[in-house]
Amino acid sequence: MLDLKLKAMLEQMAAGGTPDIGDLPPDVGRPVYREVLTTGDLPLADVQVEDRCIPGAAGPLPVRVYTPKGKITGTRGLVLKY
Repeated sequence: MLDLKLKAMLEQMAAGGTPDIGDLPPDVGRPVYREVLTTGDLPLADVQVEDRCIPGAAGPLPVRVYTPKGKITGTRGLVLKY
């Protein structure tokens, strides 16, 4: 998992009996997510961050690529936010 804060948040929520954040409607889940993030003081995930541009219909689009440091094993994912 890239985000150590997210991992800790999910573990804390599961231990407290909170429903899975993915099962909550967005207007309920977002404040819960923000609240849990602000309560922890965890180190940042050990990742390489690279800003790039990719071609788009109206010109270049900025993208940010996060790559875990060290050997990458298992399934990889993609998160798209626009």
